[in-house]
Amino acid sequence: MIIELLAAGGVGAFAYARHLKKEADTVQTEVRGAIHAIKLKGLDIRLDVKLKNPSKTDFKFSFPFVQLQSGKGGVIGTTQAVDEVVLLKAGEEKQLEPLFLHIPLGSVLKLGLEFLTNLKNGKAGFKLVAVTTTYAHLAFGVYKHKVSWKEEIVLLKEKT
Repeated sequence: MIIELLAAGGVGAFAYARHLKKEADTVQTEVRGAIHAIKLKGLDIRLDVKLKNPSKTDFKFSFPFVQLQSGKGGVIGTTQAVDEVVLLKAGEEKQLEPLFLHIPLGSVLKLGLEFLTNLKNGKAGFKLVAVTTTYAHLAFGVYKHKVSWKEEIVLLKEKT
């Protein structure tokens, strides 16, 4: 009798964790990027990240980590890891504190002539890919589920 109860509890816990993973996968991000500063050593980029939870479940997420990639998939720069947890309630959208990353001059040069020309002339921005990664804390924080999003962003000069 005890073995059957434990087995039923295990199956129930597995089904619940699976449900939570599916719910966590419905969360979306919106990333916007701006050139914060132009320096001799490279570019400082400001990233604004918004988390959107269309599900009916509240979640705790590790603070997102963002990687910028060129259109060809090469890594241009990454944000710093932040040891913080973000509470995202059901149906909520949350704008996070801005993230900053530095793109070294060598990586800027790899982006090519088109990027440098647009930067010099102050024309419309340059397209990059933002890969945002976080972990949903499931089952009372005991289990963490990796969630990633990939979206194209346009880097514009920051308005002052």
